Amino acid sequence: MLYKSSVSNSILSVTFLFSLSLLLLSNYCRIPIPGIAAPITLQTLCIITTSLLLPQHIASKTMVSYFLLTLTIFNPHGAFVIPTSIGYIMGMAMAAYLGIQFRGVMNMPKLILIQYCLPLAMGSLVLSTSMGLSKAFFIGFYPFIFVEVLKALLTHQVLCFLKHK
Repeated sequence: MLYKSSVSNSILSVTFLFSLSLLLLSNYCRIPIPGIAAPITLQTLCIITTSLLLPQHIASKTMVSYFLLTLTIFNPHGAFVIPTSIGYIMGMAMAAYLGIQFRGVMNMPKLILIQYCLPLAMGSLVLSTSMGLSKAFFIGFYPFIFVEVLKALLTHQVLCFLKHK
């Protein structure tokens, strides 16, 4: 019985480390948008998929570790300095929480769409404190919404595929 327990713990540890590594790497997969300072990244895709696929305790640990690392070690402004993208980071944290807590309760397509729109809305609202709401949405929401909807569709299809496997 001890052997099964250690194998199970090893698998959970590897799952945690793999997920965390994938999340950290997703921040560096960037697609620049001409005229916009912020690129499209795969962060939301990885965060939302991780929050919906992994067991709750692993997903929670992975998300907390990811956000702590993002705000400290991997923060381009320095550890514990609040980055300009804090609204998007808060939105991604809220999206991850929704996925972990409500994946069995809510309608999955609606949950995924809310998860993808939440970081954009939160980021734009925080940006609006310095530039006004309409300009913040023009810069921080509208250029990204089409790609986020495509990522939401991709996430839904991947989850459906894995469910039927």
